[in-house]
Amino acid sequence: MSSGMTDTADGSQSPPATSRQPCPAHNHHPLTAPYQIRLLRLNSELEEGQIQCFLVRFDLQLLPRFEAISYTWGSGPAAYAIMCVGQQLQVRRNFFDVLVIFRCPDSLRNLWVDAVCINQEHGLEKSNQVQLMSRIYSNAARVFIWMGMNDTGNLMASLSHILYFVKCAIPESLQSDAFKAFGGLDEQLQAGTLKPPL
Repeated sequence: MSSGMTDTADGSQSPPATSRQPCPAHNHHPLTAPYQIRLLRLNSELEEGQIQCFLVRFDLQLLPRFEAISYTWGSGPAAYAIMCVGQQLQVRRNFFDVLVIFRCPDSLRNLWVDAVCINQEHGLEKSNQVQLMSRIYSNAARVFIWMGMNDTGNLMASLSHILYFVKCAIPESLQSDAFKAFGGLDEQLQAGTLKPPL
């Protein structure tokens, strides 16, 4: 399965995007193994001026080169159109900006983006994928924290994301010094209230 399994549209009508659902649930073909994840494959070409992407399933042991991106989902209407798994979807500005910025004009790009690669409407899958996050980020060629387009309002949320990833990557015995600079967020970490970015 080194080439992965591509999820394709099944012909059913796309439901409207919701506040927590950038990619409709029916575009997420079920994960069939405990250590399987989806990657978002971002096309280099545009289709009628729109960004194109699709989802591919891989076992963790057979991952191609990919980059992981975490970003704050944001609020506001889903007013930006992309093509995902052959269907037009309306997404929010922050996710649209991520795709615009990270699209390579001359090659495909494999990305892991939690909001899309995890079926947010499937509680069991979501729980299982959260348990794999440290392995996903450690397997990524690079990890990006997208803080938005000059939006300082997202700063604290982005710092929370960074803290969570550092917590996953740094041995527990070394975490205290790593978090001293973040003040109250360090207290959240110690109290166990710092949540994963989902």
